[in-house]
Amino acid sequence: MAFTTQIISGYNINAALKIDGTVWAWTGPLGGACGANATNIAIQLKDNVGNPIKAIGFAPSGIAGLLLINANGTLSNSTTCGNNWVNVIDSSGKPITNVIQASGGIYTTAFVKSDGTVWNYGDNLYGELGTGSVGNAGVVNAVPVQVKINATQFLTGVKSVRTSGLYSVALKADGTIWAWGYTMAGATNFYATQLKDINGNPIANVANVGPTGNGVLNIITSDGLLWGVDFPNNIYPLRDVNNIQLTNILDVDGASMYSDSGGVGVKSDGTVWQWMGINKTNYYPAFQVQSTTGLALQNVSTIAGTYVNTVALKNDCTVWQWGNDRSKAPLGGFLASPVNDSTGKPLSLIVGAVCAP
Repeated sequence: MAFTTQIISGYNINAALKIDGTVWAWTGPLGGACGANATNIAIQLKDNVGNPIKAIGFAPSGIAGLLLINANGTLSNSTTCGNNWVNVIDSSGKPITNVIQASGGIYTTAFVKSDGTVWNYGDNLYGELGTGSVGNAGVVNAVPVQVKINATQFLTGVKSVRTSGLYSVALKADGTIWAWGYTMAGATNFYATQLKDINGNPIANVANVGPTGNGVLNIITSDGLLWGVDFPNNIYPLRDVNNIQLTNILDVDGASMYSDSGGVGVKSDGTVWQWMGINKTNYYPAFQVQSTTGLALQNVSTIAGTYVNTVALKNDCTVWQWGNDRSKAPLGGFLASPVNDSTGKPLSLIVGAVCAP
């Protein structure tokens, strides 16, 4: 399995995966995780005996933890920024294997296996595990369970899964999307349910998904158009200040630092656009993200957003971020600045290469 170039942003942790497989992390804007309160200083993570840790993929896990996909397809989890790594095990006590992609939030973590199945572990107060059951407040399910679509059938054919708060959404290889857990409709999706539009037609031709808070999902369709899905079945075009739907979108994610239903996207021209929320009238239009250079943030290939922070990977392999306590955020007021390594130099995933997918 080849190494991937990635960035992630969690509730109180951000991380970057270098081309050589090493993992670098820094604290979120709330402080207290990696590197104390130095929110733009990345540290290299080590294993339990002090050697540089390597991975082929990763995801946030809990408030300030990380989940690593190892080269052999197993999973290692740390609850506090790279300290005390433990293997994620199955019901027989053996390490989970054949993992190709993962996503995590505060309450639940999900991953996809090479056979296209999806597995969850964590809290299940609102049906976040997707098994048809619900309840057990405060009880954390440490052993992953397979997500179902009904009492007898499992969710299959999945290429990626994303978690956000109290719900998860899976993108199938056929371009359909399936969600489970708590949405704006309430805690009703105890099994994975296919998302449909207001006319009852399956939402299809989805190329990428970016879940956000409060039961809202941002999606890119295969034609590069950007849409918001407001559960259970309302879908709206996301527009700019000129009321024009955003097009040529390469990447999207949820970014709730401005509102519970916000998001962020990258255009094919490398510009970054962010919005506060979605509704029928698109009251909050997308604005272009600016940087500390005094210019618009440009040459971006990938973004990752979360509750209070957004991280971007540029084509030159440098990492940039913006965001803080959202209660202090003016609309569009945050400026993207570079993330540095422990020597004070800009964190670069690889020197002299192009990071764009």
